[in-house]
Amino acid sequence: MIYEVTHKTLYSYHAAVSHCHSKIWLVPRNLPNQKCLEVNFEILPKPAVFYQLTDFFGNTTNYFSVQESHLELMVKVKSKVEVMPAHQHQLNKYSGMTWEEARGVLSELHEELTDVYHFKYESEHVPLKQEVYDYAARFFLPNKPLLEVAHDLMRHIYMEFDFVTGYSTISTPLHQIIQHRKGVCQDFAHLGIACLRSHGLAARYVSGYIETVAPAGKEKLVGADASHAWFSVYLPGEGWYDFDPTNNMIPAQQHITLAWGRDYSDVTPMRGVILSGGAHKLDVEVDMKRIG
Repeated sequence: MIYEVTHKTLYSYHAAVSHCHSKIWLVPRNLPNQKCLEVNFEILPKPAVFYQLTDFFGNTTNYFSVQESHLELMVKVKSKVEVMPAHQHQLNKYSGMTWEEARGVLSELHEELTDVYHFKYESEHVPLKQEVYDYAARFFLPNKPLLEVAHDLMRHIYMEFDFVTGYSTISTPLHQIIQHRKGVCQDFAHLGIACLRSHGLAARYVSGYIETVAPAGKEKLVGADASHAWFSVYLPGEGWYDFDPTNNMIPAQQHITLAWGRDYSDVTPMRGVILSGGAHKLDVEVDMKRIG
């Protein structure tokens, strides 16, 4: 399946901006079941500096600098991505490594797991507090396979929390999300990660896109798709497995992976600094269209 994804970000400033320096994490990763076929950038005003680099986690990032006065900044990234069927784990039949065994492996020092250990510990948006451990404890039954733990965690977050657009910001603490039982996809991804890390496991934050499907008989609106986030857990000896608690589904051909990190702060779609004295308005549109 091939998708064309257009991600448009528009900043409108109340006062002129003289300089802008930004980094963006909007190039889809190349994975066994995903290939970025093409990517194009349109930035207005045209940047004086633009280049590509790879971050600590292997994500493709782009830096640009606009060095002329402007009242609006428009960044449009258009990518073409092929998504192939991935091997789906059969959770109802799975009887492999238990979460205790996985925790045991991750508690020891293994040179080949150096890159995995970064995802075991507390990070900026994933504090390992008692309320998180308490919420998660019921899923970690003795001798339970790790993937079943992650699946149950995903399912219960979906059932027990309401998706409420605008309820939270990225700075809303997890204890508030747990207390009020509502949030958005970033919150649910962070909660799943915190639950797994609080029990000695490795979990990472995945940013990307999910295709939305229009109601029967209606056309999908342009810009109706969304930036999305989910979590991934590490199973020693096998690798990483993705879980989407916002939709209670295993990410497959309707998901496109952009980047991963310890939490949102590592893979913010776009961030930077500006020289200006005024406030700003932000509008983001994402359109994900099947083309093959």
